[in-house]
Amino acid sequence: MVLEEHRVVGEPPHCAGLVTPRCLRWALGLPLSGEYVQNAVRGARVYSPSGATEATVERPSVQAVVVDRPLLDRALLGVALSSGAEVLLRHRVRAIRRAGNQWLVDAGDVAVRSPVVVDAAGPRFLLARAVGARPPRMLRGALPAVQVELEGVRGMDPDFVEIYLGSRWAPGFFAWLIPTGDREARIGLAASRKPVLPLLKHLLARHPRLRSRVAGARERRLLAGVVLVSGPLSRTWGNGALLVGDAGGFTKPTTGGGLFVGAISSRAAARAIELAWSRGDLSSRSLSLYESLWRAAVGRELAKMRLARAVLRCLPDPVVEEAIGVLRSRPVRELLESSSDVDYQLSGVRAAAVARALALSLLT
Repeated sequence: MVLEEHRVVGEPPHCAGLVTPRCLRWALGLPLSGEYVQNAVRGARVYSPSGATEATVERPSVQAVVVDRPLLDRALLGVALSSGAEVLLRHRVRAIRRAGNQWLVDAGDVAVRSPVVVDAAGPRFLLARAVGARPPRMLRGALPAVQVELEGVRGMDPDFVEIYLGSRWAPGFFAWLIPTGDREARIGLAASRKPVLPLLKHLLARHPRLRSRVAGARERRLLAGVVLVSGPLSRTWGNGALLVGDAGGFTKPTTGGGLFVGAISSRAAARAIELAWSRGDLSSRSLSLYESLWRAAVGRELAKMRLARAVLRCLPDPVVEEAIGVLRSRPVRELLESSSDVDYQLSGVRAAAVARALALSLLT
């Protein structure tokens, strides 16, 4: 049984909507030809804090697809229903408590008893403390974010996303432009400072690479949310409860993207429950397989991303400015283009070579 608080699955969206073909086809089990696919990109343009320097990383093939997240969520709803799940809309979980070897879930006019519950409610962290974990701290591990959907954006290449760095624009993180269609884009940012809406307005009005291109653009929708950059919580299971997706901190600490690692956590949770059920043993010890599975799949990668996030957070703008200049050099750019992977960002010897080349260039 799935308890969904909204009347329409996927609304309101809290996602930039940029995923890899691997995420769609393998992690989510969905085709690349679905109506939820809005665009395909093959690279990124990264702008220095001053906006004066641009570094481009690209490949000839598609590296990521832009999705309409509500339509994507409804496609996943179809998969769940066809698999036999019971989905109750407009049922917000009000309270959960443990009673013996069962969980009692209060969802308004529905009360559910179950030996196993899965928290997939995002950064509400309904069950974090119940399993012995602490939610990430706001403005450090959890960053406020805001995004606007615009029509009439000029000078935009649909093959490239754009990244804007610098504490003047998005302190503690970065801003983005994701092309969704002909002269249509999502532009947003997350930051380690509140409020974030004035930062977005400042970006649109003042950024030298953006302001003239969005002047006169029509706002379709303004959305707000939270970007998690802390990595998985210290504990993601316990007492017949499993935390998946954002609820367990399963996002990339470098970018905040959560669909790929969230899907991996969900697959691991499903497998752990399935095996425990088949053995007739739903004890916490049996369900602990969940953590072993997700750690084997992405544990080391997420740990590396967390370390990278800690380093990036400390870099002053002058160093970032110089680093973007280094990224423009042909050897470093070719290393990035040959080794970069949106999902596994820091794995492999070639990725380490990129980091060394960048560090040596900055030190000399």
